[in-house]
Amino acid sequence: MPKFEFLIGLDERVLGLLELVSHSREPFKAETYWASLVKLAWEKFPCASVSVLLLNKETGHLEIKMYRGLSGGFAKQYKPRADEGIFAELLRGGYPRIINNLAPTSKYYPMLLEHPAKSMLVVPIKLGGEVLGYACMDSRETSSYSEVDVGIFSAMVDVASLGASLSNAEEELTGLAPFDEKTALYTNRFFLRILDDELHRMEYFERPLALVLFEIANLREIRMTYGVKKAEEVFVKVAQMLKENLRSVDRAAVRMQGEEFIILLAEAEPIVAQNLAQSIQKRIVKAIDREGLQIRFNMGLVSVSSGSQDRGKLLHQLEYALFQAKRLGGEKIYVIEL
Repeated sequence: MPKFEFLIGLDERVLGLLELVSHSREPFKAETYWASLVKLAWEKFPCASVSVLLLNKETGHLEIKMYRGLSGGFAKQYKPRADEGIFAELLRGGYPRIINNLAPTSKYYPMLLEHPAKSMLVVPIKLGGEVLGYACMDSRETSSYSEVDVGIFSAMVDVASLGASLSNAEEELTGLAPFDEKTALYTNRFFLRILDDELHRMEYFERPLALVLFEIANLREIRMTYGVKKAEEVFVKVAQMLKENLRSVDRAAVRMQGEEFIILLAEAEPIVAQNLAQSIQKRIVKAIDREGLQIRFNMGLVSVSSGSQDRGKLLHQLEYALFQAKRLGGEKIYVIEL
């Protein structure tokens, strides 16, 4: 990471953000920059909470990516539409705003019910002129922020935004691009980072999760009978349907080897996870059958209720569950509860 001694005349809070980023142990993660921004804003400004919300272009919602001061459950569920109320106004305008004398009106009501505040400082997150989301601080006091605070926080947001964008470019150059070109699902390596985050969240909030490993049992037969092109079409079709049939909190990834897909089912008890996996399987089989092909799956499922879990051991158990499902035959799902 670069050093920043050459930057003279910047506010100590901006320099503090640069220093945090430059000494991070994980310099190539975009989350590092957002976490550093939130940490320093929390320490240096009068605030009851700090959050970073980024626009999800697929859903049209803003999603909290990093926060401090908010409850985890609220942060996970709070996904306001980007084309409604104050959020549409902020994204269209693309300029910082100080909002004083907050009241639980329609613009802010969901947030204020959970987290009462009297003033807010909101700064857009921009890259190349495009507004990608915004960073927000709020306070329990009225008129907590000044125009000076706007300038300083805006500079901090710009530094974090630039760092995050460079991080994403680095990911593409180093093979850590988030999506697989063929299937548009997460790559295996990027999925592992998501899994690490979910395991930490599960341990902290004591909520269950499950992993399911799908294998297309007869893809080789399809390839031999109908050709490579048809087999590739089936593979992509399965990936597409996996993505379409998951809940918004779940994640899917194409495995780097073989005819396997891995999905993460967040906050799903064992029986719920099993029912979800089997429901997805049936829908895919039915859709492929309508195209005049028969497809078979083997599935391994590992369910984790709570507590600290080692990622490597968890994935090893998942591979073992799939092995047992294949050994049993008959398109079985083999479940391991940890």
